[in-house]
Amino acid sequence: MSPKAFTVLLAAALLGVALAAYAVITREVPVQVAAVNRPLLPELGDRLEDIAAIAIVSGGETVRLRRVDDRWVVENKGDFPVDPDKVRALVLGLAELRVIEAKTDDPEKLARLELEEPGPDAASRLVRLFDDSGAPIAEVVVGKRRFGLFGPGKSGNYVRLASDTQAWLADRPIDALTDPLDWVDRNLIWLPRDDIAEVRVHIGTEAEYTLARTDPEGPFQLLDLAEGEVADVSKVERVVSALGTMTLTDIATRDSFPFPEPATRARYTAFDGLVVDVTLYERPEAQEAEEDADSAQYWVVLDVREGEPRPRPEAAAQEDDGEEDAAARKPLSERVAELRSRYGNWTFRISRFLAERLLWQKEDLLEQPSS
Repeated sequence: MSPKAFTVLLAAALLGVALAAYAVITREVPVQVAAVNRPLLPELGDRLEDIAAIAIVSGGETVRLRRVDDRWVVENKGDFPVDPDKVRALVLGLAELRVIEAKTDDPEKLARLELEEPGPDAASRLVRLFDDSGAPIAEVVVGKRRFGLFGPGKSGNYVRLASDTQAWLADRPIDALTDPLDWVDRNLIWLPRDDIAEVRVHIGTEAEYTLARTDPEGPFQLLDLAEGEVADVSKVERVVSALGTMTLTDIATRDSFPFPEPATRARYTAFDGLVVDVTLYERPEAQEAEEDADSAQYWVVLDVREGEPRPRPEAAAQEDDGEEDAAARKPLSERVAELRSRYGNWTFRISRFLAERLLWQKEDLLEQPSS
């Protein structure tokens, strides 16, 4: 064998050994025998009802949640309501958390487990629970996720008490979310197409147009077409469905900043009388602060009220009466009250993609003649 061939074979063998070692180190090996098995916070379960505020510190930023009456809100976003299931998962997860294996207690090694002291450059997450007087109930540092703890698909977390440098491997993952928006339901509104009777866009201007139908099963018509004009069905449907796909990308209180005029206004009216007024603003002064010069900021204000129900064909009404979802639907007055509590004090940033649907003019909804 030539020296060159020997060198190539040796390099290949060394690479194979290195890859095998990496595979052994990184594979998901379930914990077979637990060195310990006890709760990290043994007294927390008896104090769940006392928790009135939560703070999550990470990377120099803090997410603040607090309980207001029977709901939770995120202070960082103007006290917008929090998804209660996410709060419940965090609090119960901490209360039921059990440590199963002791790790390092050397402060110099905690960063390897993402359990170092919280700070601007730290990967750790400090979760603090408070009672209604502001006194701390529990303080836990949550670190790196440990995958494959009890086999594939079952993970745990490295954790430690904030007052102690002893690190532990715990028996479950803890979702200490560090983005305020991750605590809310980003689905801004859901108004199914089947519920909508009419959409008016650019209300109060010369550019106003209307999309309407009288049958929930029928297509929407672009009204007042001139001779020879034909509506682009796909674009009409995209305007109609805007409130069925609208998600928020940021939240602010309505008095956080001035809204420029003129604004784009649209009104969605449902067959049952629900009316949703959408006001769309483009913030040019915010656009200047964007890294992408072409990225404008679009914000919407949603106002909800009761209107007059629209008549529907008898067959469609009878079909709806037989639907379980329709029978279980809350009265319109209750739905309006719930929606007002969700939208009343806030404005929401949406994507350019959604904003453009409401910015289209009537001519944008027409089929273009083939060249």
